[in-house]
Amino acid sequence: MERVYSKELSPEDAKAEFSFRVYIATGNTDQQGGLRLLAQACDALARPSDTVDDSIRNLNIIAKAMQALEPSDEIEGQLVSQLIVLNEQCMAWLGRAMKTE
Repeated sequence: MERVYSKELSPEDAKAEFSFRVYIATGNTDQQGGLRLLAQACDALARPSDTVDDSIRNLNIIAKAMQALEPSDEIEGQLVSQLIVLNEQCMAWLGRAMKTE
């Protein structure tokens, strides 16, 4: 798993770096709102059999995908998270459909 911050950073700088990364991924200037959006997207993709490691991996994938789409504000962040979740679910269901007769 990728480290969120460098061990050389002071606690204050590490918090600022984390907040900045949440902002970049979600477009949300409020850290708690951005984290909530990431958690909701992760929950939408969760399966009952997921382990903690699976959840962490999913959260990283969602955050990186959202960051790549560069939402500029909270509304775009919500739309981007929906796009990612819908794409993941759509691909999973299409895969299941292709395996049935």
